[in-house]
Amino acid sequence: MKSIQTEVKEVQIYRHGCTAVRQGKVQLEAGTNQVLIAGLTASSYIDTLRLHFPADISASAVHVMTPDHKDGESEEIADQIAAAQEQIDALKKQAEMWQNTSGFAMLQNATIDQAEKYINAYPERLKLINAKVRSLEKEKKKLNEKLNQVYDQENRPLISALLTAETAGEYPFEMTYQENAASWDSKYEIHTDAKGPLELRFKAEVRQKTGEDWKGVRVSLRTGTPVRSANLPDLDPVYLDFEEPRKNMVFGAAPRMMKATAAYDMEEAVSEDTALLKNLSMPEAAVEVTSTMTEYTCSSVYDIQSAKDGMYIDLQNFEIPAEYIIKAVPKEDIRAYLLACVNTADLPMMIHGNASVYLEGIYSGTAYVNPDYAEETYLIALGTEERIRLSRSARKKKASEALLRNQQSAVYEFDIQVVNGKEEEADVSVSDQIPLSREQGITVETVSLSSAVYDAKTGKLEWKCRLAPHETKNLHVEYRVLWPKDKSVTYFEI
Repeated sequence: MKSIQTEVKEVQIYRHGCTAVRQGKVQLEAGTNQVLIAGLTASSYIDTLRLHFPADISASAVHVMTPDHKDGESEEIADQIAAAQEQIDALKKQAEMWQNTSGFAMLQNATIDQAEKYINAYPERLKLINAKVRSLEKEKKKLNEKLNQVYDQENRPLISALLTAETAGEYPFEMTYQENAASWDSKYEIHTDAKGPLELRFKAEVRQKTGEDWKGVRVSLRTGTPVRSANLPDLDPVYLDFEEPRKNMVFGAAPRMMKATAAYDMEEAVSEDTALLKNLSMPEAAVEVTSTMTEYTCSSVYDIQSAKDGMYIDLQNFEIPAEYIIKAVPKEDIRAYLLACVNTADLPMMIHGNASVYLEGIYSGTAYVNPDYAEETYLIALGTEERIRLSRSARKKKASEALLRNQQSAVYEFDIQVVNGKEEEADVSVSDQIPLSREQGITVETVSLSSAVYDAKTGKLEWKCRLAPHETKNLHVEYRVLWPKDKSVTYFEI
């Protein structure tokens, strides 16, 4: 019995998995008809299968069966692969015989002309044999790929059903089921000219590995994932007890009563390998927020191939007012960074992860965006500002006994140089720090801060520098540390 073919026409893709909707047509005679329907994949959940027929068609005895394909197309392809391998083996044996010239040389009746003809024919003959072997190897590789495809198709489950029709005719039908081999991830792009509003583009990276290409399918994306086992977790008792003294304990290692389990962020783990991704610029998707998830319904139809490669689909664009600043922390990195300062409330609630940044249409790097919505503003790093150059040098100036008895002191200093290599004026924010004391006997005193804003609680220093074109500004910091003469300070970073 010939099976009825179906095509995927609609998919609702979750973060992991999807609901597939297939469509087909069946030719029925009046009365009861037994049919076989193809289309299920090896990665589909068979227990979620649903068939939908017109109201005047009744279905019964619906079950999924394993197909029997004896002497099918896969057997023919396997025979072709075996025949190609036999030819390859024969040609390699022939080449081995041509290379083995010792047998010819031992023939007593071989003339000089025969030997010369053999020697002259040897290179060309070996070249032809090797070329034929390479051609057969390529043919064999293609046959193996075709065999895998055909074998996959032949071994897909079939749906057997008894359909009863009042009148003969061709009837459309649909079948839906859950598919495991599909997923999507959030991707973001930030576009700006560092002057006007910041444009945030929200995209979806869609992938599917069902073994068949989806052609002309309607796509909707859902932010949740169906739960195959929706059991509410239970809490086991947690007990407190006295801890027995332990020998050879490492100083400072605090015992832990309970171990916390870190949540694994799927979006963070996704690699940024976008070189293989096809980008589709389409109208924005329609957004519907339900009680458990958000759904994006795409306005166009798509061709999505079954492969490790994925594709991008545009979902939403946001225009966000921004102010642009240049900041540097030369103690950690002598490069200056261009940042966009935005109101946190202007950022979409779902944004979380890496964003590709484009400055004036040119890719400048990746920014990790994870706003804290309790804060009023949020800084987004857009890349390095190469025309602002910095240097930092630190040193211990001197050490001596302090005026007070039983104390000693040391003076430390560092210099920061900021150079504006731009043709226009530049405002640069520079951050640094001086150490804080956590011991009552250690005192930190500021000597010179070059007009920096100093936060005594955190030890942070902040300079707001306005530099003319090609101007250089020098910042100097000195601080003194005092501590008891009979003790030593365990940690300073200079």
